[in-house]
Amino acid sequence: VHIERAGGMADSFDKVPPEYVALPPGSNVACWDCSSRSGECMNPTINARNVVKCSGWTSGGDEAFGDDDEDYWEGDPRRIWVSYKEYEFLGTKRTVIHGDAAAFFGFFPTNFGHCLHDNFPMVAFLRSIVPEHTKFILPNTEMYKKLLTFIDPSFVENRVYFFDANEIVTVEGGTLTVAKADSLIVGEYGNTLFRPLRHWIFENHPEHYTQPEDKVIVFHTRNSAHTEHGRVLEPQHEQDILALIRAAMEKYNRKEELVIFSGQDGAGNILPLEEQFDTFRRASTIIGPHGSGLANNIWTYPFPKDCNERVQMLEFMAGSDTPQVQHPPFNGYYWV
Repeated sequence: VHIERAGGMADSFDKVPPEYVALPPGSNVACWDCSSRSGECMNPTINARNVVKCSGWTSGGDEAFGDDDEDYWEGDPRRIWVSYKEYEFLGTKRTVIHGDAAAFFGFFPTNFGHCLHDNFPMVAFLRSIVPEHTKFILPNTEMYKKLLTFIDPSFVENRVYFFDANEIVTVEGGTLTVAKADSLIVGEYGNTLFRPLRHWIFENHPEHYTQPEDKVIVFHTRNSAHTEHGRVLEPQHEQDILALIRAAMEKYNRKEELVIFSGQDGAGNILPLEEQFDTFRRASTIIGPHGSGLANNIWTYPFPKDCNERVQMLEFMAGSDTPQVQHPPFNGYYWV
């Protein structure tokens, strides 16, 4: 997929893959949280959520990614890998994993949307480049477990060790593979990372709906009790938009059902993942304001035969007058 830019320039959604390295047996990995000992940390804001810093190092003390390998200084939020020497004192326990392993800990691993578009694309990429027996060392959060179990329950049961922040994991009898993204927002790698994730999802969820009567047009509303970070349409404005959508559906004889999706049922409970998946796998069109609800577009069918079958998406971006505006690359799902 290419986007045509002014002057005939094109920007591809396929990017150069992230750098990765396989460390020798006896190597270690950890992700740090300074919340309880901020006064002792070089960077006291590190919290294993939105300020993510990890370390990978060999038994001999060599860093997976040292200063010479980095484009950003240690305090830059885009830099994930830091020297273990500055944070090893935070270690709460040590765990040994036997055999080949790969590790990743990304931005906001407790959040639905960020797991789907800022964590799992890298997990899927690593899964695509390591042998099938490789174990995965991943963040011990309920959201990680819930979403990965839905995507691939066998993978979670047989190949994943969920580790805590400040837990130092040592890999014996095998290599430790880690990757260095150039951004916390790994979605900026486009198809390079999202293609393996979409294909992985399809392995266990191959549903495909081809008839217009089986498809839906999804309008994502943020007018719900679980909404955070604003970007909520004014109620009358939202109703006006829905009226325009219904009028267009009638004008163009669209056979789909219009589904107003908030991520919750009529009683205010979060919808089961199965229902969220089914809604977006059936989608022909997705419309709504930027937010984690739109991250569900990762469930859409990954193998359209042409542009007519490809899901269309209209995302409303918050303007500069919005109190909680987010600037690129935090404010859009164009890469998903």
